[in-house]
Amino acid sequence: MTGASSLAFPGSRTLANWWRQLAPYEPAALWTGYLFLHRVEARVDLLETQTLDRFGHFLLQALDLECRAAVASTASPTAASTCEALQRRMGLEAPFIRQLLFGLAGQGLLRDSAGNHWTLTELGRHALAHERYPRRHQGRRSFTFVERMTVSGQRTATPHFLGLGDAFGVPWDAAAEGPFDPELLHQCLYQPDEWKSRYGFPAEVQQVFRLMGNGDWQNVIVDRPERVLVVLAIGRKETAEQRLLGFAARPDGWVLESREPVLNLAAAARDVLPELTNDAAVDDWRRAWQAWCQVRQLPPAEAGACRLACHGACIRISAPARLIQRLKDARSDLFRSEAWILAGEAYVRQGACLELTATY
Repeated sequence: MTGASSLAFPGSRTLANWWRQLAPYEPAALWTGYLFLHRVEARVDLLETQTLDRFGHFLLQALDLECRAAVASTASPTAASTCEALQRRMGLEAPFIRQLLFGLAGQGLLRDSAGNHWTLTELGRHALAHERYPRRHQGRRSFTFVERMTVSGQRTATPHFLGLGDAFGVPWDAAAEGPFDPELLHQCLYQPDEWKSRYGFPAEVQQVFRLMGNGDWQNVIVDRPERVLVVLAIGRKETAEQRLLGFAARPDGWVLESREPVLNLAAAARDVLPELTNDAAVDDWRRAWQAWCQVRQLPPAEAGACRLACHGACIRISAPARLIQRLKDARSDLFRSEAWILAGEAYVRQGACLELTATY
């Protein structure tokens, strides 16, 4: 396991640039760091809502009208006459209509009674009324579980599901903590709907198949451990509700993918990561401030004499007049609200903008 102290973290100007990029999301707090994930792939049973395409909807409408007309006239059309009637009504070629009929029948929306009479099933009538329908099928899905660890890489709690999308990552060796326990994935199915909504577990997953024998390779669960760099924020966008937003980043060049979050959950989901539930301690901010001053060759005594106060994503600093003058002479980013620091030594660290409020 890679310790937190050996990983690279972004500097002041990078954090300031990221904050500007995230401005449309109205962030109120910001963290950045590394998540150690288990990308777990499993075969599942899905119940998904399928949208009916326009051609399919037109065909169901036309067939419903033909069926009603047949009932009213007490006629019993053959398959051929049904296709001919649809051909006249829709103005399409018979082979294309037959292809559509068999396609919708394969989705359970139509039936061909005795090979001579196309009718809508109950599911087909639901699709006709709502232009969508529930569809059950099987497939393989990927689920993301995040590790909770100390700064030295020791697990503090079992991995927890978190609905994180695709992000650039690198493999990490999870052997020290043992293999991923598939039972954690099975347990997610029995969680209440509120839990699934909070952490982003897909509601359409009805079952996770278990490996029952040596030849049952389709049900094998695959774990791909992955370390990703993310920027996390508590923000809003097009809603009054605070959200936990996560964005993928790359250490190579510190590029932030801010167009679309890879994580978008209720703010309550941050309880998965303890670094997000407790604000950094004042001592952590002070050490980060002194490190910022040291890089800029400011006198340690003057940096240590400053008074710090935390206000959301801002650290307000009361500094000696002498230090203020040194910063002015150096044309510091601090006067342009572009000086940022990260607090703590954990894998995920809280960020804040530095702001001078007073001199003495």
